[in-house]
Amino acid sequence: MDEAHCAQPFLQTARAVRKYRQWATAPLNAPFQTVIMSATPPPEIGERETFRDTSPQSSDPNHPLGRKQTAVKPTTLITAKRNANMGQELADAALELAKQNHPTIVVFANRVAAAREARQIIKSSDAADVILITGRMRQRERDDAMGELLKRASPDPEERAAGARPLIAVATQSLEIGADLDFDALVTECASLDALRQRFGRLNRTGRDLPAPGRIIIQADQVSAKNPDPIYGEAISATWEWLNRHAATSGEIDFGIANIAKMLAGDQDNARLNPPAQNATVMLPSHIDAWAQTSPGTGPNPSPDTYLHGIDNRPADVQVCWRAGLNLDHRRKKREILGELQEILNVCPPNSLETLPVPLPAFRQWLAGQTDDDTGDAPGNHESDPPVYVHGHANRRVIRWRGRENGAHDITANPRDINPGDTIIISTAHPGNPHAIGDLPDYGQDGDVFLDIGDATNRQARGRPTLRISGELLQGWQRIVDRNDEPESDDVESMATPGNVLTALSEINQDELTSPERQDLIANLLGRLSRTQMPEHLQYFAVNAADLLRRDVGFRPVSWANNHLVLQPRHPQIQAGQEQTDDDDDTSHARRARRVTLERHSYGVGEMAAKYAQTCGINGDELDAIRCAALLHDVGKADPLFQKAMHGGNPYYDEILAKSPDAINPTVRHELMSVRMAESNPDLLPETPGARELTLHLIASHHGNCRPFAQPGNDDPEKRAADFTLKGAIMHGQGPTGLERMDSGIAERYWSLTRKYGWWGLAYLEAIVRVADWKQSENEEHGRCN
Repeated sequence: MDEAHCAQPFLQTARAVRKYRQWATAPLNAPFQTVIMSATPPPEIGERETFRDTSPQSSDPNHPLGRKQTAVKPTTLITAKRNANMGQELADAALELAKQNHPTIVVFANRVAAAREARQIIKSSDAADVILITGRMRQRERDDAMGELLKRASPDPEERAAGARPLIAVATQSLEIGADLDFDALVTECASLDALRQRFGRLNRTGRDLPAPGRIIIQADQVSAKNPDPIYGEAISATWEWLNRHAATSGEIDFGIANIAKMLAGDQDNARLNPPAQNATVMLPSHIDAWAQTSPGTGPNPSPDTYLHGIDNRPADVQVCWRAGLNLDHRRKKREILGELQEILNVCPPNSLETLPVPLPAFRQWLAGQTDDDTGDAPGNHESDPPVYVHGHANRRVIRWRGRENGAHDITANPRDINPGDTIIISTAHPGNPHAIGDLPDYGQDGDVFLDIGDATNRQARGRPTLRISGELLQGWQRIVDRNDEPESDDVESMATPGNVLTALSEINQDELTSPERQDLIANLLGRLSRTQMPEHLQYFAVNAADLLRRDVGFRPVSWANNHLVLQPRHPQIQAGQEQTDDDDDTSHARRARRVTLERHSYGVGEMAAKYAQTCGINGDELDAIRCAALLHDVGKADPLFQKAMHGGNPYYDEILAKSPDAINPTVRHELMSVRMAESNPDLLPETPGARELTLHLIASHHGNCRPFAQPGNDDPEKRAADFTLKGAIMHGQGPTGLERMDSGIAERYWSLTRKYGWWGLAYLEAIVRVADWKQSENEEHGRCN
């Protein structure tokens, strides 16, 4: 647990998990250990449990470790005027240090609003380069910003690049941890002592021979404990008093690591210098029972937020992303909108690289048309969730994204409909200012185009190239062309332009086209896009277009109408070392660029799972069950309805396949038929009753279902028979299986095995089979198996 002082509630939860992992009649001997890494460990950690560097080098100024410890960081304590603008104060101090020729300076603010204002003032001064880092950034753009910082503030002197002007990084608490950066000077708003120690860890991190000045600024009304801070409580005033008590008469203190540790060792009551530790919600067995019922969901579960962040901590976030081409007009019926957009959104669902974390109250206020946001990024943020009294405006609709479970009620403009942990999709045409809820790049007049980075990140996050072309996007592209006055290429016929792409979309949208004709037109369009030098933020178009033209990927049009086109890969793209883990879509596991027989795949997964289990130290009945379940997990694919889908809809076939490039969406899933076929021949199952029960559960759950129930409507009502032979033993199954019923015994078996192996133990056994299935599929895709 890196920087564990910022996550004490999660540490408590991890300890509860350690205890509950042993609640089983036959617990597995699976490893579980927490290691706390922090320069400021929690106070309850005893000295005997703590590793400290007490070697002679730790105080030797000629040794790299010693230089880090003994480096002097002269810091000036500054009290701002009453009612002073903290953003202005921070910016002024940073610009003063920039004039003193310090190459890199970091500024820490306690509030997002103050950080944004300081950044804007510094940018307007044009005296330094400036980068903003907050927790209100999309991961992709945060990665880009951190990459720029590493070029100038890397702890490795050989990697540091000199700049023509000073660089000032303005950050909130989000830069306190997890950032290996080394700045030459520092300005910070006063905070609790543990937070200040973390911040000063970014100043002269490697102990270079330089002045390394610091500035700590406090608001005049925070000097006294009469006005506790919403984030740090009374710790700010206590820390300020402690700093001044140890400071020289000049108001300066050495904030070097060794000096602060020495001063703390000489004091008795240091707990008051840090904000009160938060406590996690007490974890009860009933809570774990609810969480363990993962598929299908059986109802409301306890929110994990208070188990991770503490009971009195900041409100949970919602995850926000933008999509172009969404028509959420309030005059349209919600069901009409949902029917039009559901499949399009499923092609490119939100991913972690493009989503923006926003505190729930801040997003509710934004949705209601209010933009007053004075929250922080601190893990210990105690700010409350203010009530929202304003109803949402109908023209501010958004979509709460719940995947295939989305309903018309998830299209809403009412702030009260937004709940902790929701993923929200916003139209790029939404009237709300996106910069009011997040720190996004300033794209100027093209912001509506570049807010949507779904296709740009989907390939990176999931290894699947997708492409969505809309009139809205083409208009933005045309604005860029017009503004830059780009000359036309000499080979304009083979290149893509906003104009000829729009013409191509009109041709593709014609209703009278046959499927092969439409495919040819799309292929021609993709060829043009792949050969075109796109504007910087649209370069993913050329890359994704080239990928979709590859024979081992292919493309499938999902939607084409009204001058838009949505394409997804025909075959899930698996890059080297990347596994596809989409358990929701049975087709994704059946559609592959290579044909693989069911027999070959079954033997391969069986061998892979046995190897994994043995390496994990599993033996006895559990090893037998894993080996058998992995061998039989897909035999239900012999179902005639499934094989018809594997052969592109042809009901006549002479080969039983597990994967096929011709696969279409099957009308049935295969797990329950696999269970019935395994039951039909006891000779293939393990000898002991316990191992047989575990085998059947591992088969039923190998795509994440049957925990505890089979998916409703999981079985097609059409009567049919399936036969398959493995190891000379014939298996037979009848459809429908009836196992989707609540009284089928599937749920009873799950609960019995959960009590036997424990909540985590059963999931561990399932994971071995599932990972073996994914790995074998990856090997087959790359031709690495016989």
